[in-house]
Amino acid sequence: MKARRPLSLQVMFLAGVPGIHWAYTPSLRKLYGGADIFEVYGAAEGSFASQLTLEPGLAPMYDFYVLEVEAGGKTKMLHELKAGQSGCLIASTPLAPRYRMGDVVLCLKDGVLFRVVGRKRVRTRVLMAAEKVARALSALF
Repeated sequence: MKARRPLSLQVMFLAGVPGIHWAYTPSLRKLYGGADIFEVYGAAEGSFASQLTLEPGLAPMYDFYVLEVEAGGKTKMLHELKAGQSGCLIASTPLAPRYRMGDVVLCLKDGVLFRVVGRKRVRTRVLMAAEKVARALSALF
């Protein structure tokens, strides 16, 4: 019997897991021959954002959807978020106006790049706070 060669992919487009780059990229590259990982964000209502470069971060599809966030009891346009700010995503589509997605997004670059952190839960807020503390501590060393 002939030995099988491992599957070798050049590009993988993945969705559905918050923090795919931080949690799964090393394992996926090992399994699939060093493929470049591109993240996309969507739901049954539509495809709302995609990664445009090798740098992790989702670029919203502002030309197809109205995207807002709810943060601190206030609602504002997603593009108004500044780096480091977060909020719960609200997407408007022709079939679902102002649909609360239930996902928390973190702005990586003012109004341009985002990361889906997780669902709107206490656990997500705790993980975000722990990540901030870890970054602050690593800056000291």
